[in-house]
Amino acid sequence: MLQQRAGAKITFPLMWTNTCCSHMFHTEEELEAKDQMGAKRAAQRKLLHELGIVAEDLPLEDFKFLTRIHYKARSDETWGEHESQFFSSSFFLFLFFFFFFFSSFFLFFSSLLFIF
Repeated sequence: MLQQRAGAKITFPLMWTNTCCSHMFHTEEELEAKDQMGAKRAAQRKLLHELGIVAEDLPLEDFKFLTRIHYKARSDETWGEHESQFFSSSFFLFLFFFFFFFSSFFLFFSSLLFIF
């Protein structure tokens, strides 16, 4: 799911980006490497923070690790990002269906405006 960042953001203002990241805290629970449990806990925490999705709606055992992407990007002469993102199938499937539902809903009502 994509969002357009606010113009007031320090990094990447008005750019289109992903809605929710799995930024891990430097804690024992979120750094656990076995079965990528730390990344799964971080994703669950960020889903609550960014989208209000509670852990009970997307339990850790439903997350399936896909890959990790490490990237570095400059926003301007001062700011940028250098981070890793972890991706899971449950996370992507949930966001895909969420986006599909709302985009279909939007397209349906947009088409009604053209009829009238």
